[in-house]
Amino acid sequence: MYKVEEMIMNKRNIFIGLGLLSVAIITFLVILFVKIIPDKKKQKEWDKMVAEYRENKKQQYLVENIEFDDYEVEVAFLGDSLTDRCDLAKYYPDYITSNRGIGGDTTTDVLGRITYSVYDLKPQVVVLLIGGNNLQTMFKDYEKINR
Repeated sequence: MYKVEEMIMNKRNIFIGLGLLSVAIITFLVILFVKIIPDKKKQKEWDKMVAEYRENKKQQYLVENIEFDDYEVEVAFLGDSLTDRCDLAKYYPDYITSNRGIGGDTTTDVLGRITYSVYDLKPQVVVLLIGGNNLQTMFKDYEKINR
């Protein structure tokens, strides 16, 4: 009789284990289809919008570089979203300024775009406000930007 009860208990434990495993798999699939996959789609859409925004900024800078004569811009502001959102005309009405901020940029991003953002513009002065988006590498990149 003892072996029969043991076999019944083993079968019951197997069924309970399979039931719990099934619940875990179903829970994972629900999370996958309700949360993970939509979040990845949203991230791809966001990445696409950011790439388009950056490309539009680049095109804007290239046009401005042609419009301004060498050293006509007195102050170019280079940076991330803090610079990008700054209303330079409001705060510096007596200067010819150019806003070269791009929201989300890091010091590495600035290094990648410094030629068309600053060198080709040839401003008299450059104000740099960058690094908040990459505190780990900002000092190393500052040295490269400063060269």
